[in-house]
Amino acid sequence: MKSIIISTGDELLTGSTLDTNTNWIASRLTELDVELICCFTVGDDRDKLLWAIKQATEKAQLVIITGGLGPTDDDLTRFVLAELANSELIEDTHSLTVIENFFRLRNRQMIERNRIQAMIPAGADALDNPVGTAPGIKISIGQATVFALPGVPSEMKRMFDLYVAKWIAQRQPAKIYRKKIHCIGIGESNLVSRLEPIVKKFPQIRFGTTAKGGVITINLAYDKLEAIDAFTSDITGELGDIVLGFDDDTLSSVIGKLLKRRKQSLVTTESCTGGLIAKTITDTAGASEYFAGGFVCYSNELKQKLLGVPEKTLIEHGTVSEQTAEAMAKGAINATNANWSIATTGIAGPTGGTKEKPVGLVYIAIANDSDLVDVQKFLFGNLGRDTVRERATIAALNFLRKYLLDN
Repeated sequence: MKSIIISTGDELLTGSTLDTNTNWIASRLTELDVELICCFTVGDDRDKLLWAIKQATEKAQLVIITGGLGPTDDDLTRFVLAELANSELIEDTHSLTVIENFFRLRNRQMIERNRIQAMIPAGADALDNPVGTAPGIKISIGQATVFALPGVPSEMKRMFDLYVAKWIAQRQPAKIYRKKIHCIGIGESNLVSRLEPIVKKFPQIRFGTTAKGGVITINLAYDKLEAIDAFTSDITGELGDIVLGFDDDTLSSVIGKLLKRRKQSLVTTESCTGGLIAKTITDTAGASEYFAGGFVCYSNELKQKLLGVPEKTLIEHGTVSEQTAEAMAKGAINATNANWSIATTGIAGPTGGTKEKPVGLVYIAIANDSDLVDVQKFLFGNLGRDTVRERATIAALNFLRKYLLDN
């Protein structure tokens, strides 16, 4: 089955609103094994929207439109659908009642303009919106089934799962099994090259990779689960601890599982990363079970006062040094009695670098309550402040992950 997504709204074309709907729908279509052949972004222009929907219905069996179902003059989707279907707009009594009740339950007066949201092309189906006022529309145009959904992301997502996903499931000939294998500490091209013999062993399985945030994800798809499992086993056997996790695992969630399994705690002490490591750890729900807290010590004064970093260390070796990172990591353990600590100190840029200590230099230390301390030096380059901080965060967490696996 081929599909096309159409997002509407001038705000998407001007960049004032980020089109997250297309990204989300594309991911869901992939999960449902529906081929997405292209996406259109169209402003609030009747002729251009007419052109886009006409093109889509001629080339795909499933067309998903988001936006343009509101009560204002620039909400054009229902009018264009009626024109393409050679139908008139009629008032759907049930939809009107639902809209009236929506306002009544909130003690708000429904203005006359909102009645337009109950208008749908004759012959189309109105789709109840359980979280908003605008009903969706399902209509057949040529070879295509068109689903028009609200542009509000929370409403669109709920209605996609209620109507579109169910419609797709009824038409897919076989269940497709999918597996995501997340890898870290290796480049994408090196990963693909290393796995080439295994990929050739399983030619029937769809294999692809994506890279995001320092993590390379291997995507597998096939209609036989046992083949997916065998492929996964071969990959994990080849890559070892390069494999971070599977499916919904993230770097922070994996660390959380390892700490909980050990019944141990973590503290962070950050300079150049400015709290980003602590933020990443607490992105995982339930982090309070193992995350004791974090220090953001930018100044030397706080490094001394809160972490007990010796003034002599800072004078002799500098704030950005192996010795300072080690002292910070030890100090965080002493201050909190946590089992593990991560410390970072570096030069994120764009200024502050020297020939001896360039922008992108970061020292990362790992310590535990058994007197283990290990410091690594990283040179991330002058790639921009945000990138240096992000890469340092990923490197620090992966550094800890490997210790939790090995000790």
